[in-house]
Amino acid sequence: MIEFISIHIPKTAGRSFLAVLKSVYGENNVAHFDRKLFPNKSIPEIEQFLAALDTGKKVIHGHFTYKEIRELHLKYQPKIITWVRNPVERVISNYNFFKKRIAEAPVDSELKLRSDETLLQYAEMETSRNRMSKFIDGLPPDDFFFVGIMEYFEKDLRTLGEKLNWKSFDIPKLNVNRGLHSIETYPPEVLNKIALLNSLDTELYRKVSANHNNAMN
Repeated sequence: MIEFISIHIPKTAGRSFLAVLKSVYGENNVAHFDRKLFPNKSIPEIEQFLAALDTGKKVIHGHFTYKEIRELHLKYQPKIITWVRNPVERVISNYNFFKKRIAEAPVDSELKLRSDETLLQYAEMETSRNRMSKFIDGLPPDDFFFVGIMEYFEKDLRTLGEKLNWKSFDIPKLNVNRGLHSIETYPPEVLNKIALLNSLDTELYRKVSANHNNAMN
């Protein structure tokens, strides 16, 4: 029976959290949604995943939006969990991942046409803006069982473990990008522009952080 669903917003320590889930529940009890595993592009990948889903799994984790798994939530009433991150840092991290994909793409790939795309050009695209808010749209943060903050990953993970009565688990080391293309390499005006482009995510992060601070007091 599905106990909880983990919505993995891009660049919020999702791979580290997945490793924890597998160590706590066992790999056979965790269903991981990975779009790359569904080559039939004539049908939405999430539909293929849900059609083949073993509902005996205890945990579902992946890059899906709340709206994509809303019917599953309404039917089984599992706990919903996600993690958020400073919006500006999240965009920069996503940009770094995007540039890595370009570098690794075949020379004839359409991605190569975007090789010279700057951080601001990337951030100004509608698909790059307010991604955290888009992923959870349809379920207010207060209705989540747990919303962790990536910057407090270890502390919040222990809090979640207590809430779910986890016996013990190892905490993986986060892969935090520093140096080239990190937040420290950009001037304040660029960072401020990214924050403005992600006003919904900025407000979401502020609200989650306020709740986080209240819970600690």
